[in-house]
Amino acid sequence: MEQNGDDLKESLPVKSLVVVFSYHQRNTEKIANACAKVLGAEVKTPQQVKPEEIAEYDLVGFCSGIYSATFDASVPDLANRLPDASGKKAFLFSTYGAPGALQAGILLRITTRRSGKSCRRKGTRLLVNSGVRGGTRTVS
Repeated sequence: MEQNGDDLKESLPVKSLVVVFSYHQRNTEKIANACAKVLGAEVKTPQQVKPEEIAEYDLVGFCSGIYSATFDASVPDLANRLPDASGKKAFLFSTYGAPGALQAGILLRITTRRSGKSCRRKGTRLLVNSGVRGGTRTVS
């Protein structure tokens, strides 16, 4: 069944937030901003979000570049400090520049498994867990 843009917007949660840490090439930030545009969401860094603030949102995206084989520590730290988030929805997104076998998804599975556990421990329903290779070139 196809959905047009209006149908999709009606099915999206009312209030959304995208939390992003993006440092190196800023690829993650660019993708987070594109997601936020579709969702009509605010975009903040982990440092700008107070854990109790999450209760105001229906959907929260946690996005980070991959640094030393994991999300930047500020993202899972925020997720671990959240109060009970039962009934909330979340998604994880990352960009990475890993070579060889890691591109095949090994790194992504390990990293997102760790980050997803932080969300699920708080009662959050994880909708999407995704990543894309950003590499050394920037995303336009």
